[in-house]
Amino acid sequence: MARHLRPGGVLIIEPWLTPERFKAGRTDGQFVGHPDLKVARMNVTRLARGQSVLDFHYLVAQRGRIKHFTERHRLGLFSFTQYAAALRGAGLEVIVDRKGLMGRGLCIGIAPMPRGAKR
Repeated sequence: MARHLRPGGVLIIEPWLTPERFKAGRTDGQFVGHPDLKVARMNVTRLARGQSVLDFHYLVAQRGRIKHFTERHRLGLFSFTQYAAALRGAGLEVIVDRKGLMGRGLCIGIAPMPRGAKR
C-alpha cells in the first residue's frame, strides 16, 4: 500500500481488534424484520492459531422459504506496535491513534517528502 502513495500521501488503517481486546466466546446477532423478508445473522467468536475466527450463520426467510448458509471470517490479531513496525518497515512515518473513529484505533502512515520539499 505504501508504494501507491505520493510523497506526503497518507495511508490510514483502521485495525481489527488487538489481541488484548479480542474476546473468544462472544456471541453476536443482527436481525432484519421487514414484512416480506426476515434475516438473522449470528456468530460466536473463537481464537485459533493467533487469529480471530467468526463463523457466521445466516437464516433468510422470504417467499415462504427459509435458507441457511454459513460464512467463515479469519482475521489476524495484531498489536499497535506490530502495525507501526509494518508501516515503518514500508518507509512511512507513523502516527498511532489508539481511540480512532470507532474505538479500535487508527494507524496512520505518511510517505516521506523529498529533501527540501514542504508539505
